Amino acid sequence: MLFTKKRLFYILIIPSLSIILLSLFYFTEPPKSTVSATNSENIKNKMASAKIKTDSATQALTTPNLNPEAKAIKAITNIRLRNRNPSTQNRPAPQLLIDNDLLTSTSWKIWSHTQVINLADSSSSDKVLSQISNLRVIESQNENKNFLEFNIANPIAVFNVPQNKPGIITGIIKVQTTQKQQLENDLIQLHAHITHSFDSINYYYVTGTEQFFNLELLYENLKSSPYINHIELEILSRAYEKN
Repeated sequence: MLFTKKRLFYILIIPSLSIILLSLFYFTEPPKSTVSATNSENIKNKMASAKIKTDSATQALTTPNLNPEAKAIKAITNIRLRNRNPSTQNRPAPQLLIDNDLLTSTSWKIWSHTQVINLADSSSSDKVLSQISNLRVIESQNENKNFLEFNIANPIAVFNVPQNKPGIITGIIKVQTTQKQQLENDLIQLHAHITHSFDSINYYYVTGTEQFFNLELLYENLKSSPYINHIELEILSRAYEKN
């Protein structure tokens, strides 16, 4: 009888224990790796940090600058630092561009219905078409685009269609000659003078002695002088760069 009970114990109990142990081995979830958990946490932190940076950048781009003066100062500073092309908010319609005899050898045309003013003289009511350094081209009905009676205080706006850029005729003529003394003598007769001399390269900037002068006549007289090697109108088309 004792043998029978022991035999039953081995037959019934031991297999049951084996099944329980196997179940615990196969179905119990092993502990997660500490390294995996750490990596997962790092990824979450990086994603959160990136979202914060993105939100900050978006806010900086979409937040309006309520100070127009600060905007203007920043724009001019950027032009000075980068010497970039002038800003053009409005490309002129073809009918606003007028040919002129002094510009026939160039791609420049007179930009009508405009006025050139200093940035300091502009107002919020001005419709700004373009800006070159501290000069603004604004919309105007003033059609005083007369080369025969050019006003130094009122430069003329022009536009270069192929290059899609504005420019400003300042009333200065650039000439190249090795006969500086002869040039100075002739300028007296033409009521003009040299404003800047670059003797090392024989270049001279010339303009009228009065506020109002005949820019076309001065140009044609100098152009026909045999001692003049090269002549062109100064057109300011980049910040602090004269073309």
